[in-house]
Amino acid sequence: EFASDSADIVLDGAHTVRSVALTLETFRSVYGAADAHLVFACAADKAVDEMAELFSTGFSRITVTRPGERKQSDIVRAAKAFARAFDGKTDVELSITADYSEAIAIAVDRAKKSGVPLLITGSFYLVAEAKTILSSR
Repeated sequence: EFASDSADIVLDGAHTVRSVALTLETFRSVYGAADAHLVFACAADKAVDEMAELFSTGFSRITVTRPGERKQSDIVRAAKAFARAFDGKTDVELSITADYSEAIAIAVDRAKKSGVPLLITGSFYLVAEAKTILSSR
């Protein structure tokens, strides 16, 4: 976990349905049902449809991105999974940003401005990239 000026940033390498469920259980036990932001990316072979459903409450901003340069992903499939999971919800802003560095930087700035926690998860590769970006700030 990284403490920022006004928001907590939680990094978790959860990349399976079970590990994402456990991450969310812990995240919600710490932050409650309050508003939060999410950056999510996963490898192409992961069960993204099932994982997207797990994020259906508690997040007002969700950014889907790629996990990094070294891991094959299917950002279109992931974006569609999240769009289906949030279909009809008007209180969630879903964005797709292929550039993971940009996605992380924008999400961190928005979380700071909003004063809400940010969860970055879905891939060890994404978490490693986020850690590098956050450490250099």
